[in-house]
Amino acid sequence: MSQNDCYLSSKQKRGLIALLSEPTMEAAAEASGVSRRTMTRWLGDPAFISELRNAEQAAIDEAVRRLISLVHNSVALLGSIVEDAEQPISQRRMAAEAILDFMMKLRSTRDLETRIEELELFYVKDV
Repeated sequence: MSQNDCYLSSKQKRGLIALLSEPTMEAAAEASGVSRRTMTRWLGDPAFISELRNAEQAAIDEAVRRLISLVHNSVALLGSIVEDAEQPISQRRMAAEAILDFMMKLRSTRDLETRIEELELFYVKDV
């Protein structure tokens, strides 16, 4: 949590955790021991929203790190299927398509990141 954390009550902190782990706002309110109305009021508080966004971003960052750790094994598995002549051709084809699809998306994403970085550098230089 960030500097706003010190401004949140212990119930609000429990509410943040519940909002990240419960499937609905009602369930999050119940898990944190407050009413739905209170949870709705908190969601209108800029400090609470800021902390919620920080917590959501931290959760996303952790999920991305976990996915990255699985990429090598996933690509290796798909590669072994593509290269295994004993696999049905349909399975080999699906694995090959998955690899190509992944590579195209990765390439597109990297190209967009590069273009954005170049635009940001251009913009900063002109300002």
